[in-house]
Amino acid sequence: MRTIANLLTMGDRVFVRLDSQNLSKLFLQNAEAEGFTWSDGKKPSEVDRSEDIVAIHPGFTINGIGWAGHMMFKQAGNQIIRVDYGKYLAGAEDYLIHSENGESCSSWNRLTSPDGTLIYEGFTRKGKAYGPGIAYYPDGTPIHEGIFGIKGLLVGREYYPNGQIRFEGKMKLNKAYGPNEPEYGTWYDQEGKVLFQGKFFCEHGGVGYPMVKVPENYGPAQFHTTLGDYLWTWRD
Repeated sequence: MRTIANLLTMGDRVFVRLDSQNLSKLFLQNAEAEGFTWSDGKKPSEVDRSEDIVAIHPGFTINGIGWAGHMMFKQAGNQIIRVDYGKYLAGAEDYLIHSENGESCSSWNRLTSPDGTLIYEGFTRKGKAYGPGIAYYPDGTPIHEGIFGIKGLLVGREYYPNGQIRFEGKMKLNKAYGPNEPEYGTWYDQEGKVLFQGKFFCEHGGVGYPMVKVPENYGPAQFHTTLGDYLWTWRD
């Protein structure tokens, strides 16, 4: 009999796709019977929730994966373990998902500027940053870390040149000129003090370049946007 616990022999984190609400309920019932709990310690039956994708861990815990996790599930190729639970239960041999959308990201790559300076390492698509990764200032200090999309960072952190976190949260895809803009998260000063936490508000200039209005005095929507020449799939 195929159990959920057996999946843990494949790695420290296994993503499980649940293609319907009925399958999600069945998975949670089976998980509880095997001793799994949500990451907060609650039994699956104690929480009224339905997930389309979950992650399971060796401590017999389950968690939902959120927006960033869904991006990773779709774009990380064979670098993560993904299981189709419906096929797994049915006894099919092809229950492992190798490419969610038919176009996997490459393996972990390093992108450099023409002079050889490292500017990015992480997953790529068509030679650009796409998926989990880290972008760097010219001196090697991280500038962006998280999940990248067609115009740069989507979820994660932006750093000051001194290495302190400037922003942590979610970016909004900017469909006009310029970089993605902060949508929700936390803004820190260069000493690590929290200056703002919550929803950001941006206005766009004549060509659409984002200007942060809330919070005040935030500065540019993103630092070092010339990295877009190397990292963005979508060019302005």
